[in-house]
Amino acid sequence: MRRTAIISDIHSNFPALTAVFAVIDNEGADRILCAGDLVGYNSMPNEVIELLRKRGVISIAGNHDIGAVTRDYSRMNALASKALQLNLSMITESNLSYLRSLKRSEFLDDIAIYHGSPSDTDEYIFEDMVDERLASQSGKHITVLGHTHIPYIRSVGSYVVVNPGSVGQPRDGDARASFLLLSGDRADIRRVPYDIEEIAERNSAAGIPLPLSERLRWGV
Repeated sequence: MRRTAIISDIHSNFPALTAVFAVIDNEGADRILCAGDLVGYNSMPNEVIELLRKRGVISIAGNHDIGAVTRDYSRMNALASKALQLNLSMITESNLSYLRSLKRSEFLDDIAIYHGSPSDTDEYIFEDMVDERLASQSGKHITVLGHTHIPYIRSVGSYVVVNPGSVGQPRDGDARASFLLLSGDRADIRRVPYDIEEIAERNSAAGIPLPLSERLRWGV
């Protein structure tokens, strides 16, 4: 039975990513897919990108990745914009080139991967918004979405829409990193504790706005 780990919204949080990878490796996943937003909000973009590249993770671009490449922060709030600009000052040219290479969607077997929605990378699709039109839009049995930082698994007719939640900045009131594991037809959300204080200290040293570290402690 093929096992697929799905991650999203890492946001330069390397301690969270390494903790998640430890669990994924223990689960024996055959492949790892990422629904975007590798960078932004936190202070370790190069470490995150380089680990994803080393592990051969199949990733798409999220709105923060696109913002880093285009230097367009117009759809972001002030904190997100500040953090992304700091990220951009850190990212190596090699890793920036990798971000440029990321597509905005990916289709693998019976899985379609988008960041926001099939039509807009920056659109928030929450669980109660999922309907059959959206679920069937890709023609794939499973549609993966990210961006909301809130995990869910929603079945609509013969289709399934999943959101793995956020590795690096959960917003569902649970501070633990979140990812999703697919085993055949079974989908499970997994939560992983990690060293929040480590990334908070690194954020402070890098000049990341304090509220972005504070929210990590509360998962909001």
